[in-house]
Amino acid sequence: MTKMTLWSMMALAASVTPQAHGQTYTVLHSFTGPDGSKPRAALIADPAGNLFGTASAGGTFNNGTVFKVDKTGLTVLYEFQGLPDGASPWASLIRDAAGNLYGTTSSGGVEEDGTIFKLDPDGSETVLFGFRNSTLDARYPLSNRSARDGRDLESQGVSGFSRRFLTPL
Repeated sequence: MTKMTLWSMMALAASVTPQAHGQTYTVLHSFTGPDGSKPRAALIADPAGNLFGTASAGGTFNNGTVFKVDKTGLTVLYEFQGLPDGASPWASLIRDAAGNLYGTTSSGGVEEDGTIFKLDPDGSETVLFGFRNSTLDARYPLSNRSARDGRDLESQGVSGFSRRFLTPL
């Protein structure tokens, strides 16, 4: 799986074409709000070249979205509601071999301290864990990474604590 850094808050820029005197960037999508806004995390790619990412705001409930970019454009895969599914996904997604996407939200959920979620290829979202108001719980997660064996997800919160979760990757 490939990760690409995305720091633009207005557009996804990929598809770099080298030229003799520089590079040309093609804007694949400009966010408008209903489809998401403020994408802050790196994108991931599947074997077919589709890109997946999160927007920390926007969507119907203004709590963020999970999206896919393919040759036809951007598709919103999921819109966060805040309670109980989470809000403001800031971190990159992790994709397993079955096409499930795993990620975290930095707020929302039952305790309002963030969630770990799974998004099935059919768009069904499941909250796997809800962060609680505890200094040892790595609440308000802002970053994710998977272990080398691809079997767990480590999430680090603003408290400075990190927590490792075994996932069926």
